[in-house]
Amino acid sequence: MLAIGICLRLGKYAAATIFGFGLVVVGLAIPRASLQAPEPTYLLLDRQQQYVAEITAEPDKGYGYWPITAWPGRVVEATLVREDRRFWRHFGVDPLALARAIRQNLGAGRRISGASTIAMQVARMQSPGKRSYFNKAVEAATAILLTARYGREEILRHYLRLVPYGNQIYGIGYAAERYFNKPAEDLSWAEIALLSAIPQSPTLNNPLRPEGSLRARRRAQRILAELHDKSLISLPQHDLALEQLKTFEFPALQSRRNSAMHGILKLEQELKAQRDELVGYRLETTLDLNLQDRLQSTARRFKRRWQANGATNVAVLVSDTSSGNVLAWLGSSNYFDRYSGAIDFIRQPRHSGSTLKPFIYALALDRGDIDAATLLPDLVSVAHGMRNSDNRFLGPLLPRQALANSRNVPATNLVHQIGIDHSYRFLQDLGLHDGALPARHYGAGLAVGALPVSLENLVQAYGVFANDGRLKPLRWFKQQLEVEGSRLLGQSAARQINLFLSDPQARLPSFPRMGTSEYPFPAAVKTGTSRGFRDAWTVAYSTRYTVGIWVGRADARPMRKLGGFASAAQLAQEIMLSLHGDALNQADLRWPTPSDYESVTLCSYTGKRANNICQQTSTEWVAGDALPAVDDNFIDLWIDRRNGLLAGQWTPVRHLEQRHYANLPALYRPWGKKRGLVPAPRAYSALDNPDREFNHQLVALANSAKAPPQSNVDIRILSPRDNLRVTRLPGVPDNLNSMAFHVELSEAVEQVLWYVDNRPHKITRFPHTLRWELETGEHRFQAELPYYGVKSDVITLRVD
Repeated sequence: MLAIGICLRLGKYAAATIFGFGLVVVGLAIPRASLQAPEPTYLLLDRQQQYVAEITAEPDKGYGYWPITAWPGRVVEATLVREDRRFWRHFGVDPLALARAIRQNLGAGRRISGASTIAMQVARMQSPGKRSYFNKAVEAATAILLTARYGREEILRHYLRLVPYGNQIYGIGYAAERYFNKPAEDLSWAEIALLSAIPQSPTLNNPLRPEGSLRARRRAQRILAELHDKSLISLPQHDLALEQLKTFEFPALQSRRNSAMHGILKLEQELKAQRDELVGYRLETTLDLNLQDRLQSTARRFKRRWQANGATNVAVLVSDTSSGNVLAWLGSSNYFDRYSGAIDFIRQPRHSGSTLKPFIYALALDRGDIDAATLLPDLVSVAHGMRNSDNRFLGPLLPRQALANSRNVPATNLVHQIGIDHSYRFLQDLGLHDGALPARHYGAGLAVGALPVSLENLVQAYGVFANDGRLKPLRWFKQQLEVEGSRLLGQSAARQINLFLSDPQARLPSFPRMGTSEYPFPAAVKTGTSRGFRDAWTVAYSTRYTVGIWVGRADARPMRKLGGFASAAQLAQEIMLSLHGDALNQADLRWPTPSDYESVTLCSYTGKRANNICQQTSTEWVAGDALPAVDDNFIDLWIDRRNGLLAGQWTPVRHLEQRHYANLPALYRPWGKKRGLVPAPRAYSALDNPDREFNHQLVALANSAKAPPQSNVDIRILSPRDNLRVTRLPGVPDNLNSMAFHVELSEAVEQVLWYVDNRPHKITRFPHTLRWELETGEHRFQAELPYYGVKSDVITLRVD
């Protein structure tokens, strides 16, 4: 009786222990009984389907985990034939397999069989842990709960999403793409058998290692044999798959290319921003890896050439002009350069040099502040302290010439004419800055490089010209919808800029013909150099491609006379010629002209329709209802060669001579005289005139202080501008602490009277410049034409 009592008591203890054990196991299994997987990996390919990168949120967990959408029936058969033959009949745990495993393990005295079903493997892959009988029990309980909750088909789908295929590849869908570059449903029986052989031991069966490949092939042969034995494949299919296995070479996995490292990092950023717009995880990008490699080689070659001048890095961005597709993104010449290679200079804001001038001209054209026939003065009298890079002044310029020559004085004057705030806001609309600082921080320097921009934003903004005034975002994925873009400019203004920037003749005299900015096909080019030669820029674009180049140093120190035209433009030219190698001189590369505009030949010195005397001409496109008048400033006159005055009927023939004269607007006459553009004489020669009284009247009229006023004469103070504030320089003599005042006259006059603080100050003669010594305080200035009754507006100057 005692023995029986002891047995009963022990039985109760055993039952309680088993029950407690079961409770613990079930308690651990319940929270695990849900299907979980890491975030799927994005597989990025270039436009030729070449591997670019794989992007995952959890790289420590490997890559893949693609959801199973299309049911891969043949993969399922091959998987179950070795991993879980009775999958469709058991409830998550296979009792027969479990009994067999226990018998084999006890017989061998060690663990040689695990009896894990597909559901149990899912449980273990979701919650990996040390292999033990306790953990095996938890996996079994979890498998039963998972099967009951989700059903067998969903469990199998999840297994095929999680199962490892070696080399940090998880899931059949991702394995098929990485190893064979095809969807899982398109795999052959040989490929299926080979992949199905790997999960049993991904390290030992690694197909990219010789010994692993041999093991995987042997296991694949057994899988094919079992598929045939179960009549899942026919004998011809079996034999064909075996033959393919014998000769099959597993393709090596592609890795990231060094030339595309910055592009990959940018793609990862774009992927996060556009994740909701993209469908699937196999994404074809717009990049061209072969082009990336060529550009890196070319950039390195040019960098070596420029290193003697202090350049340490180069960045290149190439896009499709019409779509905005990014074809190449080279953030530095060598990503692994320890000095500054890891910096992506395409995204780094740097001072822009002259690269923003086209946007200022485009805005002025679009607003109607100027048109193609407007004269823009490049003169010291209107420079307001601004200098051109060559320290020259080219006089009257049409917008085409002023922009193509990249003159600083006309550009900064346009900023003032448009308004600094309007200019700044337009550049912000183009995406060139974020508006963090007020417009006054940059002032008119917006046009000459004061505003830092990135090459990325600059290339994107230049697309507004080629796309008829619409700004399109750069495009990275072929799945992205190609948007029409937001309209920031009218068609006419955008097309005018294309024509201006693609005219090599218009770049004279600042840039030579047949240089780095000239192409055998229509291409718009704009270079830029920041102050002190710290940054060299070029943007070159055709109807097909846009190339942006930056050259400089990571520490922003000056280079040695290395500007945009001498450096970046060379590289841009070589790249553009390579891209267009099969399309030189093709009609589809021509820039379209503004709609409803007429082509006219203008005199470059007057902006009027050229006559046969003006020799400096330019063909421009002007609105049909705004055609300029025929030029009457350039004229031929008969003069008396003895004194250069107008010849009369009385002048002997032997003293007659016909000469060309240029009656330039008064603002340009000093500049014109220095270049032989002489205004016509206004007096007749009195020589040989028998009518002495006539001669007397001419001389008297010319010298009379009571000459009749010309009511159409206008005067305005050109510089300085109204409400300017200046500071006296300490320690400088009074005669050097001075400022020049310039006026503009519609007609030539002999005298100008200057007023300071409402009192007459000084009478000046041509060119009527007043040099005034600075006096502390606020002062008012006005200019008057004596005897004409015409005065300028008053300007105010504050001296500190």
